[in-house]
Amino acid sequence: FGKQGEGKGARRERAQSRAESSREGKGVTGERTGSKMNATTAARRATTCMAVKAKTKKQKRQQRHERQRRNIYGTEERPRLCVFRSNDHIYAQVIDDSKHDG
Repeated sequence: FGKQGEGKGARRERAQSRAESSREGKGVTGERTGSKMNATTAARRATTCMAVKAKTKKQKRQQRHERQRRNIYGTEERPRLCVFRSNDHIYAQVIDDSKHDG
C-alpha cells in the first residue's frame, strides 16, 4: 500500500495529485453541467440532439425479432416454434430452418 513509513495522508495526497494531473487538458467543458467530456462526445451531443427520430412500435418489434433470430435456429430434430398472437386468434408454426434458404 505505498512506500514504507508513509502515512495514509501522504498516500492520499499522492493519489489525488495523480488524478488531477491525468485530468488536465483531456476534456471539453460541458455546456450545461460544467463537467468534462471528450471532444467527440461533445460534438455528437451538439449534432444529434433533435436528429434522432422515435421508432414505431412495428420497427421495435421487428428489431427484437431480428435479434432473437440471430441466435435461434430450427433443425429437423428440434424445429423452431413461431407464435403470432392477434387480437382474435393465436397462430403457431413449427419451422425447420435447415430446409429453407432464407
